[in-house]
Amino acid sequence: MPALQRRRCVLGLSSAVLTLLLPPAVRAQAGTGWLLLGLGTAAERPYRSCALGLRGVPAQGGAKAAQVLQYPSEPGWGGKTWPWRTPQSQGELMLLALPAGDYEIEDFELVQQAGETARVDRSLRPLQVRLRIQEGDIVYAGHYEALDRGISASREGPQGVLVLNDRTLAVQAQLAAEEIPALRGAALRRQLPDPARLKHPQLLLSAGER
Repeated sequence: MPALQRRRCVLGLSSAVLTLLLPPAVRAQAGTGWLLLGLGTAAERPYRSCALGLRGVPAQGGAKAAQVLQYPSEPGWGGKTWPWRTPQSQGELMLLALPAGDYEIEDFELVQQAGETARVDRSLRPLQVRLRIQEGDIVYAGHYEALDRGISASREGPQGVLVLNDRTLAVQAQLAAEEIPALRGAALRRQLPDPARLKHPQLLLSAGER
């Protein structure tokens, strides 16, 4: 069974339950912060769904725990979402409460449906996007959009990729409009990965806002 499918058993758990699943080194840190990211698909040759694997980073020798962030989000998911759409893409902005600590986006799974046939593209190797959640802060990790580059592109590289986009101003406006009491006074901190440094063949930086 693919790794992301195995992890879907924890999807939708509350932050209190997630605290029990995370490594002791993470649980020991007091307080809760928030992870904010966009997840969706490109409008051209769209995928039916896409998912990111998220795990707590344990102390040396500690156990690992993981969950899945998925678009479209499944019923009963423990976070909050807002839909978004542009001429080039569509998806959901996701807000998830997490115990303070270190996390990592480690892989993804993209599903495309053509009639009765489904094609699944997975990360060829772990993404290893590190995130640090601090008490009372909102960490914005960017917008990730699944893109099918077409069969012709597969000769030069992977066909299924993620496009990273920075929509900091848009998410700030969204949070301000919502006026969520728990987020009052919370600082928004950008923690977008640098694709040039990661050199992952399936993580591309958008040339402009999509």
